[in-house]
Amino acid sequence: GLALPDLVSRIQGMATVHRLLSASEWAPVLLAELASQIVYSALQVVKPDKRVVVNVCPSMIRVSPRQANSLALILNELATNSLKYGLAERQRAAITVHIDNEDEIVLLKFSDDGVGYPEETLSLENHNVGLYLIKALVNNELRGELDLSNDHGAVTAIRFKAS
Repeated sequence: GLALPDLVSRIQGMATVHRLLSASEWAPVLLAELASQIVYSALQVVKPDKRVVVNVCPSMIRVSPRQANSLALILNELATNSLKYGLAERQRAAITVHIDNEDEIVLLKFSDDGVGYPEETLSLENHNVGLYLIKALVNNELRGELDLSNDHGAVTAIRFKAS
């Protein structure tokens, strides 16, 4: 079953993206700004005695409102996952979002400094609901590729064509 706080954070993520898109009058959105707002919105559930440092590298890459919507949900899931697994036994965590483009392809890299993905998740055999949702959104909505790896924490790379 889906825990209520998860659901609440998903809805908050959607509300945040809606505000952003309305403010941009549904024009293309800066992906770095979207990432910052969604990640910070997801962090509101963190207990005051814990600290999460977020670093979204500056980027001028923009995405369409439709892509922004899918990416907001994906980023919200990733941030929620990082908090759940990355902060579980620790007081401090760091999240880094890096956005790049190679020709027409946007590369969004989301990493944390937690324990990393378990082996069975890396081989994409065993997903939690969040990862299942991310994979579905990347494949079906963004028509992109999802790549999970570990490098001093969990690293999620998403490649998709900017529209």
